[in-house]
Amino acid sequence: MEQTVRQLIKILSYVELVFGIIGSFILAYTYGQEISHVGYTRLYYTRNWGTTLGI
Repeated sequence: MEQTVRQLIKILSYVELVFGIIGSFILAYTYGQEISHVGYTRLYYTRNWGTTLGI
């Protein structure tokens, strides 16, 4: 019984690690951009590296 609980916790920790890494890449990609409005129809995106690396 104790061995199966250890294996389950180990598997869950790896799953949490992988989803955490994927989630942090998604958040850094989404919130690491700054929008510069130029004109009425054009939007320019620039990467804010401080925010991207901070996330």
